[in-house]
Amino acid sequence: MWHSYKKFLLAGAIPAAAALMFTSCGNEPKTYNFNVSKPTQVYVDRRVANDLTVTSVDTIPKKDGVVVQFTVKNESASPKSFAYKVVAYDSEGMLIDFPTNKWVVANVDPYEEKTLQAFIPVNQSDISKVSIKIKPLEQAK
Repeated sequence: MWHSYKKFLLAGAIPAAAALMFTSCGNEPKTYNFNVSKPTQVYVDRRVANDLTVTSVDTIPKKDGVVVQFTVKNESASPKSFAYKVVAYDSEGMLIDFPTNKWVVANVDPYEEKTLQAFIPVNQSDISKVSIKIKPLEQAK
C-alpha cells in the first residue's frame, strides 16, 4: 500500500518541483497592473526588479493628450540609474506611434521615491491601454 502512495507522491512532486523551478528562476519581469482611467501595465526588467518598485501610476487626461505619471521607489542602499519608456495601444491592440515614446534615463537616490511623467500626444479616447517599461540603462535600445 505504501508503494502506491509513494508512486503517487513522486508523480505529483516531480511536476510540482519543475513548475517551481521554472517559475521562480527570475527570467520574468516584475509586472504590476493598475486600474486608472486607462488600463496600465508596468513591466520592470528582472535585472532591476529587486531594487526598483513602482508604487503608483496615474493617467491624467489633457485637452491635447494624456500625461502618464508614475512613482518609482529605490529599495536599495545605492543610487540607481535606469531607463523607462511609456507606450500606448489602440482598441485593436496596435502600438500607437508618437514622437515621445523613446527610452528616457532616470536616476533615483537610495531608499527614495521619484515621480516621473510622459506625455502621449493622442486623444484619450484613442488609447485603450498604456504600458510602462523599466530596464537597466545598458538594455534600453
